[in-house]
Amino acid sequence: MQVGDAKALHTTQRSSGLDVSSPELAAAWQKVRSKSDSHWCLFGYGPGGNTQIVVTAAGSDGFEGLRSSLTDSMAAWAGLRVSVLGSTKFVRLAFIGTEIAGMKRAKASLHRNAVFHLFEGGHCDVTFDGDGGLDAFTSEAVVGAVAEALRVEPPPAQPAAAAAAAAAAATLRCVIPRRRAWQHLSAAAAAAAARICAVGCLPQQQLEFVQWVPGRSSAILLRSVAHCH
Repeated sequence: MQVGDAKALHTTQRSSGLDVSSPELAAAWQKVRSKSDSHWCLFGYGPGGNTQIVVTAAGSDGFEGLRSSLTDSMAAWAGLRVSVLGSTKFVRLAFIGTEIAGMKRAKASLHRNAVFHLFEGGHCDVTFDGDGGLDAFTSEAVVGAVAEALRVEPPPAQPAAAAAAAAAAATLRCVIPRRRAWQHLSAAAAAAAARICAVGCLPQQQLEFVQWVPGRSSAILLRSVAHCH
């Protein structure tokens, strides 16, 4: 998985040879950015090849709706509306399935920036292109990646609970895949992830804690607890 600040990754735009002229692309993204019920939209290649980008899905059915629109045999790009510590943020997300290999995978990676430019006003970028495929594309993984990309700091703890919070934060680790490697988020970033709730994409769900288990790098070891807000 790759994460990054949107401004840093998109200061220039290069010609990709992609046809991104469909007015439906901008319309779908505008619905996500507005106060409509649409929380996400998904773009992919049009019929017959990898030269045209079209809208493949959109919805207000939460993270599972987005996930159900993906397969490990496809490359796709999504725009998400999320809430981070009470502030609305827009996330650009790329997904490249594990069944895509060779030249097709390289082409999809090269097209990432061109498609991300369609999601105007995005605050951060997340790319799922490592091991695990769709199995690794979980709500917990997205929460952790967004926390890292936005460098979110948790709100200050109350004095009476400061010591307990510091002790709890010291045990937190967030493990996410990044190009066949594993990255451990800092305790502060993990604590921030615990306070992120996504509107629509992660309805009624908040990350409670994340614990790294040594020797178990074959899976994303994240635990979350659902809450009603």
